[in-house]
Amino acid sequence: MSVAVIIVNYATAELTLEAVESVISRDHGGRHVEIHVVDNASPENDAVVLAKAIEARGWQDHVTLYPETENHGFGRGCNVVLHHLTEQETAPEFVLLLNPDAQLQNEAIDLLAQDLEAHPEAAATGSGISLPSGGPVSAAFHFPTPRSEVAKAMHFGPALRLLRTRIEALPPETPAGEVDWVAGAAVLFRFAPLKAVGFFDPVFFLYYEEVDLMRRLTVAGHKVRYCPQARVLHHEGAATGVRSGAAERRRRPSYLYRSWRHYFSKSLGRRRTLAMALAMLGSAGVGRIIGVLRRKPSPLPLSFFRDQMQMVIGPLSGLRRDLVYDAEMARFVPRRVFTEAERGYINTNPSEIGFLALVAEDFRTHESDFFSQGFWALFWHRFGNLRMSVRHKLVRAPLTLIYRITYKLSQWMGGIDLPFAVIVGRRVKLEHFGGMILVAERIGDDVIIRQNTTIGIASVADLQGRPSIGNGVDIGAGAVIIGRIHVGENAVIGANAVVCRDVAKGSTVGGVPARPLRVKPRKSRK
Repeated sequence: MSVAVIIVNYATAELTLEAVESVISRDHGGRHVEIHVVDNASPENDAVVLAKAIEARGWQDHVTLYPETENHGFGRGCNVVLHHLTEQETAPEFVLLLNPDAQLQNEAIDLLAQDLEAHPEAAATGSGISLPSGGPVSAAFHFPTPRSEVAKAMHFGPALRLLRTRIEALPPETPAGEVDWVAGAAVLFRFAPLKAVGFFDPVFFLYYEEVDLMRRLTVAGHKVRYCPQARVLHHEGAATGVRSGAAERRRRPSYLYRSWRHYFSKSLGRRRTLAMALAMLGSAGVGRIIGVLRRKPSPLPLSFFRDQMQMVIGPLSGLRRDLVYDAEMARFVPRRVFTEAERGYINTNPSEIGFLALVAEDFRTHESDFFSQGFWALFWHRFGNLRMSVRHKLVRAPLTLIYRITYKLSQWMGGIDLPFAVIVGRRVKLEHFGGMILVAERIGDDVIIRQNTTIGIASVADLQGRPSIGNGVDIGAGAVIIGRIHVGENAVIGANAVVCRDVAKGSTVGGVPARPLRVKPRKSRK
């Protein structure tokens, strides 16, 4: 039985090396163990530090380093390795997710693997966790529910006790057995069911991604177990600064609110999640009044009411865009530039090149063919974005009328549907024409798209869940790419493939549904 250990590092290079050391120093019951370290574009040259340490310690045969150029967050960072594992001739039997701030205290991998081998109905099992102080912490939990979330927001003893069996984490002394979900600091998965459910949802940046993954495994008919005999030491919050039970009140990071909103929107639906968020706001208000009367300090995170309105209730109700708090600017700002673009608020043409130069580049990309339908579809897409630079609506109105007419003409005469709100990079080639529905979140540089390609949503339940196409992707005729997924740079999508999961960079996929093909990775076309 082989085990792949995945560690995702961000600004914790020294702790990551300690985590790797804790794995290498064990024998794992004779199991073959390989270690994969993802550096999420850490500051201070963590990737260089890790690479030098791996070489200096002679770990090259045991450790593979993935120096990423983007901070993917935890779930998508794990997906980088998980998709790589699908391309190997022999996939591992098990995958251990180990936090960079966690170290094995015993033969935890062997104990967790034995637990899964003894319970074939289980797809995941988690270890017991201890803090550096020596005290154990809860590592097994019930799934969160609307009732439990509303009660927790109140922070009032009688309400908490009334719902105790559903809202509290299971105590550290909980015996081995089935649970709803386990802490992601050290959890072992069977690779096959993990692959079957599509790995981590890439929308989550941090927090709730493991809860969502174990919920999907449970829905698929698998069990999740807790194995406290396996022990890890966890320096909680070393990279994020978020610690459970911390005495000091702090402001929660914006991604925690977004993850909360996405998790419940998936499991309950948007309307029920909005109702729950409003109930939490009211419950927290009642709890705060009770606290003032009892002269108790507030247990709520700093700016809870404002952040709940700004980052949960506002986006769920559609009354405001998804915003995050920028500490340096001391104000809320759009989460990312293309959040606005999704709703058609700004000009998203590549900023490093002027409009006329961009059009000339598109013309050359389409082999200087003045009658190329792909060129004209891109031209009017670029024009539709250019007009958004005119801020006054009345002045912009005639330009909008021209765009809407030409957009329809592109659909009728070229069979190409490319809304201006899609972010399109440079040197994109729409080869051939006809039957193209290109409603992506973004399309990177140097992408080739052929006829009868469909890029869009997978379900009306997630109207913003559109694919992101990386740089240098080559998409074959008749391909279908749907859902909130990412196609990595320089990937190749085979003709008539149906892609509904993330595609690793440099890989080639084909079939229905699309699966990695056994070919060498394609080099960049630059």
